[in-house]
Amino acid sequence: MTYCSKCGTENEDNDMFCGKCGQRLKQPEETKEPQPEKASNEIELERKTETKTVKQKSVGIGILLNFIITGLGLVYTAEYAMGVFFILVEMIVSALMLTYPEFMISGLMIWVVAFIASSYLSYISIVDFNKKSKEE
Repeated sequence: MTYCSKCGTENEDNDMFCGKCGQRLKQPEETKEPQPEKASNEIELERKTETKTVKQKSVGIGILLNFIITGLGLVYTAEYAMGVFFILVEMIVSALMLTYPEFMISGLMIWVVAFIASSYLSYISIVDFNKKSKEE
């Protein structure tokens, strides 16, 4: 007879579950052959290969985000302060361009310079991030 470890009910030897509470009484027998012992260096190698993998960031996505909203590519690369700065610059320039039509050409030039600078900084940040993630 087998006794349940949860409720103490007496069960038959061939029962896998307790008849009263449903607790598993014994593990199903495995048919796998026993594995040979692994050397300590093999175990260490397995631990190293099971580490979390970091995804690489895409340069194209960073530049596309900058094209949608200048500075968004920097936010994508976790350069939050710089990204917010470029977003604010774009908002101020856009407001000035809508308010003062004579500011249109100057505003467009400022927007183009901000877009190029933000895209370049995004590119540098993504390349640096990808290089660091490959080293780890």
